[in-house]
Amino acid sequence: MAWTWEKYLELLQDLSSVFQQLTQVEREKTQAVCQGNLNLVDECIRKEQALSLNLRGSDQKREEALKELGIENVKLSQLAMHAPESLQIETRRIAEETLRQYRLLQTANKVAQDTLECNLREIDKVIAMSQQSGETASPTNENENAAAEEAKDMPHKITDFRV
Repeated sequence: MAWTWEKYLELLQDLSSVFQQLTQVEREKTQAVCQGNLNLVDECIRKEQALSLNLRGSDQKREEALKELGIENVKLSQLAMHAPESLQIETRRIAEETLRQYRLLQTANKVAQDTLECNLREIDKVIAMSQQSGETASPTNENENAAAEEAKDMPHKITDFRV
């Protein structure tokens, strides 16, 4: 493909759109984790994987375009300085939007990752408590009832996803 500056800007707009879609999926995944909705988490992960594949293909095209346009080592924030004069304003706008969407994605991803890790730690605690109570006492109805009551008092322990 012969890359023109206009085609490169279209590619950046496409990347920005993918970043936006990924950000939305990350937000949905965070919400699903908070609700303990394992099916929705799984669906979000599938969407995320499909969008990530799309992103990899776009990134390869971007690298090819940068090379062909002779701007391989130019940062996105400095792209407008290298654009043809007639496209500098549009280039600045698209580059800034792409950077903004990328930063939003990074933030949403961090929140989703932290939420998942927090819930995994809670799962580990419940498993450890379950194993510890199983080692120290023989299982009786009284012990099982006490463990069940203790689990009810713990936050976010009522769904299959977290337990």
